[in-house]
Amino acid sequence: MKVIGHRGAAGLAPENTFAGFDLALGLGVDGIETDIQRTKDGQLVLFHADHLDKTTNGTGVLQETSWEELQQLDAGSWFDRRFEKNPSAQVGYLTADFSEENIRKVVKTQIQCFCPRAAKITKPLVDHWRSLGLFVRACGVSNTDMMKNAIQAGVDGMTFDFPDLLLKELGRA
Repeated sequence: MKVIGHRGAAGLAPENTFAGFDLALGLGVDGIETDIQRTKDGQLVLFHADHLDKTTNGTGVLQETSWEELQQLDAGSWFDRRFEKNPSAQVGYLTADFSEENIRKVVKTQIQCFCPRAAKITKPLVDHWRSLGLFVRACGVSNTDMMKNAIQAGVDGMTFDFPDLLLKELGRA
């Protein structure tokens, strides 16, 4: 199974920051899921939420903020004081649409990695998606029960805020 750190190791360090990425890589994850958005002046940044106050000391909307303004923000101390002045980083849009129509679109466009929300996956669904040639990566895994359910459903990978727990469950830590 592929272990994908969610926005780095979002349960252990500020999401979408170098500190979070370094921690996830140090734990031995196979990959990292992150989000990308554009600033007011067109710069691409790693940022999940639209509103700055979720993970920085700023206010307002990311897309209405310039790159220069973002550089003045603290994206770490909200998580823990030891991450103070962490460079701003985080974006993405996920769907929970498991309809056959949506799956056909995924297959038709030759998307190889399908990332369904973990709360609704089952072994029969995973088996079906895999029979279509899709790599199935559970996302939105927020607790150990969801993690264990996704493992039992047979997913190929998982995005989890606590990759250390997943690695331990898989016997890789």
